[in-house]
Amino acid sequence: MPLVTYNVQGDVGFIVIDTGTRYNLVNGKFMVEFIDTLDMLNKNQQVRFITVHGAKDNFGAGADVNELFNATTSREQAEWFFNTMKEVYIRLMTSDKFIIGFVRGVAYGAHLELLLAMDYVIASKDAKFAAPGGRIGVFPPILMAVGPERIGWDATRRLAFLGETLDAEQALRVGLVDEVTEETDPIRAVDKVVRAVRQMAPTSVSKMRKILYARYRDLIERAFQSLKEQLMTLDARDGVTAFLMKTKPPWAEEG
Repeated sequence: MPLVTYNVQGDVGFIVIDTGTRYNLVNGKFMVEFIDTLDMLNKNQQVRFITVHGAKDNFGAGADVNELFNATTSREQAEWFFNTMKEVYIRLMTSDKFIIGFVRGVAYGAHLELLLAMDYVIASKDAKFAAPGGRIGVFPPILMAVGPERIGWDATRRLAFLGETLDAEQALRVGLVDEVTEETDPIRAVDKVVRAVRQMAPTSVSKMRKILYARYRDLIERAFQSLKEQLMTLDARDGVTAFLMKTKPPWAEEG
């Protein structure tokens, strides 16, 4: 079963994430399919917009911890997993299309970070956002690289260091979300912003995106390199193992 599907409505391509689990997860198969789907839509000259949303009333709960565990035990696996993940964000940032995120339910971890590589984010009123990777010894690389400029130092620190969860209105205030809606249908939800951006020349949108996102490339490279190094530490192994065993990692135990 494909984990990523898409359909095209006029000049809008809709990418649907459905990894077949209670909450959508970022795993190797998902990342490869997501990159391939982006590539297909990027080559489609009819498509000017790409909307990404999740099935089963949630956007996604972040990386598959079982695959993170494998990455902590194999440098080769860590290299492949996080190089592929990095490519997901780079492909989003270098697309010629205007990219919209539509969030229902949760957007945690790597899924929250997807939103930082998009141009406009719409959230349902029940949406929740968090980046709790530090709790299991796997810090959020895109949040660290892009967050301070996109959503501010304070919001970045509170998400990353304190593990706070933001509701839709809080996410709107810090700029992680551009609009909160009661609409549940992705096609209707994106209509207003799509109509506004249609007034811009496609080449203008493409060039503006390239200028805006180019500044992050080196920061992203350094963040992912640091993350791959961290995956080889005892902290990461202990943290991921504790999550799978439903216990606390050593540093979180009460003294």
